Amino acid sequence: MGGRDATQPAMSSQGVMARSRLGVPRIKAISRVRVNDILDQIWNHHVTVLLAPAGSGKTTALADFAGRSARPVAWITCSGIDDSSDGFVAHLDAAMRDALREALPDLEETSAGIDATLAALQRLPDGAAIVVDDVHTLAGTPAEAALGQFVTGAPDSLRIVLGSRRELDVDLNSIRLMGQLLVVGPEELRFRSWEAEQLFRDLYETWLRPDDIARLSRRVDGWAAGLQMFHLAARGLSPPDQRLLIDRLNGRARIVREYLAANVMEPLSSELRSFLIDTCVVGVITPAFADELRGQIGSEHHLRELASRQMFTMAVDDEDTYRYHEVLRTQLESLLLERDGEDLTALRYRTAGALLEARGLHHDALRCFARAGDWGSVRRLANPSVEQLQSPNMAWISDVPASIVADDPWLLLARARASRVAGRWTVANESITAAESKGVGADFADRCRRERAQIAAWLDQLTPVTDEWIRIARAGCRRDPLGAAALLESGTTPESWVVAATLRIIGGDARGAERAAARAISADELGPFGIGAALTVTAIIRLLVGAPGAERSLDEAETYAERAGCGWVARIARSSLALTNRPGGVDEADRVHEQCVADGDPWGAAISSLLGGLGATRQGQPAAGLLERADAGFAALDAGAARSFCAVVTTIQTHTEDDLASATGRPSTSLAMADIVSTFVRQPGRPAEVVDDHALSTADGDDSARVVHDAVSGAAPQTAVPPAAAETRQLSVRCFGQFELFVHGARVNLDGLRPRARALLKLLALQTDRGVHRETIIDALWPECETEAGIHNVQVAASSVRKVLAGAGVDDRFGIQRQGEAYRLVLPESGACDVVAFRDRAQQAKAAQSRGDDDGALHAARRALAIYRGELLVEDGPLDWIVAQRSWASALREAMTAIVAAGHLRRGDFRDAIDACEATIIERPYADELWRLLVIAHRERGDAAAAGRAQSRYEHVLAEIAG
Repeated sequence: MGGRDATQPAMSSQGVMARSRLGVPRIKAISRVRVNDILDQIWNHHVTVLLAPAGSGKTTALADFAGRSARPVAWITCSGIDDSSDGFVAHLDAAMRDALREALPDLEETSAGIDATLAALQRLPDGAAIVVDDVHTLAGTPAEAALGQFVTGAPDSLRIVLGSRRELDVDLNSIRLMGQLLVVGPEELRFRSWEAEQLFRDLYETWLRPDDIARLSRRVDGWAAGLQMFHLAARGLSPPDQRLLIDRLNGRARIVREYLAANVMEPLSSELRSFLIDTCVVGVITPAFADELRGQIGSEHHLRELASRQMFTMAVDDEDTYRYHEVLRTQLESLLLERDGEDLTALRYRTAGALLEARGLHHDALRCFARAGDWGSVRRLANPSVEQLQSPNMAWISDVPASIVADDPWLLLARARASRVAGRWTVANESITAAESKGVGADFADRCRRERAQIAAWLDQLTPVTDEWIRIARAGCRRDPLGAAALLESGTTPESWVVAATLRIIGGDARGAERAAARAISADELGPFGIGAALTVTAIIRLLVGAPGAERSLDEAETYAERAGCGWVARIARSSLALTNRPGGVDEADRVHEQCVADGDPWGAAISSLLGGLGATRQGQPAAGLLERADAGFAALDAGAARSFCAVVTTIQTHTEDDLASATGRPSTSLAMADIVSTFVRQPGRPAEVVDDHALSTADGDDSARVVHDAVSGAAPQTAVPPAAAETRQLSVRCFGQFELFVHGARVNLDGLRPRARALLKLLALQTDRGVHRETIIDALWPECETEAGIHNVQVAASSVRKVLAGAGVDDRFGIQRQGEAYRLVLPESGACDVVAFRDRAQQAKAAQSRGDDDGALHAARRALAIYRGELLVEDGPLDWIVAQRSWASALREAMTAIVAAGHLRRGDFRDAIDACEATIIERPYADELWRLLVIAHRERGDAAAAGRAQSRYEHVLAEIAG
């Protein structure tokens, strides 16, 4: 963030060249990696538009882009130039002569017009760009028309970048339809809290506490100008005074009001100004609500115009819902008070509160009633019997004076809930205790005790747990994350699915975690806290497996959590920056740890340290201290499974097999962890390959991956294969769970394939080691066709698949190949198919069992089960050609589980035997052998009651069959 050089001269007279408007402005700023990654896409698009309000950092970002570019970039700043057509074209030619002199040596000194310029540009080689900044100053002028002609007529070899505060009167539809238009809006330019910290540390040389930085970023909603204004106003202030200034830095602060008045309010008509002031009592608004609030129609037109002019008004979805920027809204609230006085302003808030309450938007209504000073309505709605208040977004409580909160039990409980979702556990406990002391009835006291017990269940391992899902989750954190995840996934509440996704990450099941999180997000009843957590879990998974766009997913998760009031989730998202390639990510995780410690949040402190240690390991930074701190934190929380994760990371650093063997109580879980972690850390500086199961993650692993794998699996150490001897994996497929196909580790988008062409690919993927006769294919996919027509359909479908694979970079030696009258999906030697790997390892287990090699059978069966991540092709339903294969795989899983459970029984690992049986019985409820082994395991463990319950469950299953 920085400011434009203030020495530039005033507007030129007509026909005079404003040379000061040519060339990249000199701006003192930091380079933001996240924004740079977005703007690097400029080279992949013909036209890019940066469209955002004043002070959003458009010029700064574009200047950084131009300064970083190794290719020529021309520049025009439109404010202050001649806005005639000829004047604009003269500046255009001059800018391109300056920047593109070598590419276009014969560009005329004085152009004959836009047509001549476009003709000259046809000779431009690929790899040049022109930035036209402040385009909004040309609105309605001949220069804007000339710009439109230039944009639509320029050759594809030239990249055109436009910076504007308002939508352009330029026809970009054809460019958009060709996929050659990139639009970067205020959300992309908004400073994230970690970027704000970098800004103050590296540019302003000012240190602020992590919680102050986060609060400042929320206060100004990441607005670049707002951050700079705080810096200017805070220079020389003590830290306590700086914190007070943060609370005042909104639309009411003088420096902010003057900026908004000049850049936002002054250009508006009196009608639009009045509309904004009338509707500022709510942050998110629809045209219908605005009409009702104002008692007149026409709001839709006003909102659309404000959004199109980027007047700090953003459309938030496709259903005519808009959001006012928080800084603008607080400025408008001040103007409302000045215009209407205290009584009429309070009445407007009360009116809005009543309308919101009637719509069931109780949290928004509470905020309005609090602003109106209507404490009776606040107390009425704050009653915890109102189900809508279970949502975590309770920012309204900050509008209630502390003296009023302290005297009301309902408000104290609301503050406790707000503190809880923000991760301020100490304040939450204190508020609940104070609420309970008010003594307003047995039901209320019981509610307080229950909520305090929920907090204590996570903070104190000795606290009895009454909630079933917490009991299961705590058990999963201790020892068996995957078994606990399976139990939680069998429940009906989406919140439990989010917890299951988290446990699956700990257990090393990335695909299972992603499925559980996606299932939760798709549930209508999932609240904001759960959505934020599920988005964050998904982002972490994508970072771990190197999925494209993972960093953007993390940004979206953090943004959602912050705006939804889910402070604890936002913390975890910020600490996950350690897993990205962005500078300072590990430091951000460390700062989150400090904040968690200050707030009495041991889980956040331990998780942030683990993420920091994992990121530091990948980047080659010192990680021992972070991992030791995480291990100590999880030990205090009795989270043994999470400690295993710490041990895996440490082992990858040290290659010490004994350390891992002694530190982990679940070798099978640690094996899955090791596959994920070793894949993540073995390619520092760039995204890890997209792999997450044993079959696909160890085929080309490096020495560290192999050491960890052998340490946790009990195999003899192997000699590492030199990288030069390993063939790059060109093509790999997964059929367990959701079908996925990878080329060079990147997931291939198959959406363009017709359904039956995609079905052909899946059918062949189930048996990549052999061909499938075309008659079998026709019977499965085109049973209604005659033989000749069916053969034609197979040929067409195979051809369309080949085109997709070729477009993804697959060598023509591989992919779908015709072999006589059969077709086969041919993989390179280094490729992998999970179904084939599963079958091969199951055969190894059976062979070892038949020759009496019990340990070898156990090892091979565990490796087979590590591949089985769900039913075959689960998204395709009960199609005939899938059902038989699905039944075969499920039965083979049952057989492998029996081998594993029997092996654990021989070793005396009764808990592991129980977990193995329970996990498979969910899918195979009629598995007699597994029920028998389950009963034996409970009995051998000395738990006769559990053995009896297992026997009763089995008998119930048998009764169902008989019935």
